[in-house]
Amino acid sequence: MPFPPALRSRRRLGAACLIMATALAPFITSTTPAGATDTSCWGQAQTPRTISFYHEAEGVGYLPCAAYYTLKLMRADGVTLASQSGNGTSRLQLYTNWTSCPTGTVVRSYLTSAGAGWSGVTTSAYISCP
Repeated sequence: MPFPPALRSRRRLGAACLIMATALAPFITSTTPAGATDTSCWGQAQTPRTISFYHEAEGVGYLPCAAYYTLKLMRADGVTLASQSGNGTSRLQLYTNWTSCPTGTVVRSYLTSAGAGWSGVTTSAYISCP
């Protein structure tokens, strides 16, 4: 027995909605942008280098992917002693300029990096200038 006309149109509407929802599913599902939670492209702040004879230090970092970056050599109280910024290519070793670091000053490297759809901040361990 055929369906009455009112039910046929509802059935067609339901089928059309199901087809449309299936076709649009890849576009409407919640996805995380590429690299947003993947920290593999974040820059890596590394232990600062020091020269005890000159009482100097420099911030050190590594950029595994192409990104905008800011590398800082910072004291424990948050004061920036040296800074280097730029747009780096992938696999790039970063350094700030050498700067005065009196004996006993506690410093660390601080690196922010950002690329297409991601950003990250990393810090190194603190060290004491010799």
